[in-house]
Amino acid sequence: LFFALARRRVGPFVALVPCISLLFLGYAWESFLWAFDLHTIYALAFGLGAVLALQRESRGGDVAACALLVLSVATIELGLAFVAGVAISVAIRPDRLRRSWIFLVPVALYAAWWLWARQFDQPSIELTNIRLIPITVTDALAAVAGSVAGLNPTGDGVFEPLTGVTGWGSALAALAVVAFVWRLTRGGLPRTTWIFLAVVLCYWVLIALGGRAP
Repeated sequence: LFFALARRRVGPFVALVPCISLLFLGYAWESFLWAFDLHTIYALAFGLGAVLALQRESRGGDVAACALLVLSVATIELGLAFVAGVAISVAIRPDRLRRSWIFLVPVALYAAWWLWARQFDQPSIELTNIRLIPITVTDALAAVAGSVAGLNPTGDGVFEPLTGVTGWGSALAALAVVAFVWRLTRGGLPRTTWIFLAVVLCYWVLIALGGRAP
């Protein structure tokens, strides 16, 4: 699914580069191989499928996107990040009001579950953790940069489920922000840029609200 999205923008051969990085990303072994954490992969697949379906720009594609978002949100809160991305995609179109049901349906279903499940102490998202958003976003960007570049710590004494934040990861993250701002000033960014940026930022905000480490 990720390859299908990337291929449309950079061609099949260039699209293989990030796909291979994801496939063999050693820091992600927990999500890829540990059965308990596969719900993250399922939610990710449903979310990517929703974005692909939405790009068909047809009634059937809209219905499929809504259904896939519902499945993604029903699996784990990661799906809410894709709901945010789809909401941005719909909001920047002139027919936004007519198509808003695509993202409002999964939001309504999740909200109903969230209110019902609080009596069982099920939701891990706490609004009081809003103070953690700035540091979580910056640390998450540094952790991702370090993971992709293979610079985060591994081996004895390292708690494997957490990649940690290193100086090199922070430096790469800072360079990435500078590069994005520079590209932003040039203009001409495709609309899909804002969709995926919304997905990433919303995911990091959810991690902060859940009190999770980057």
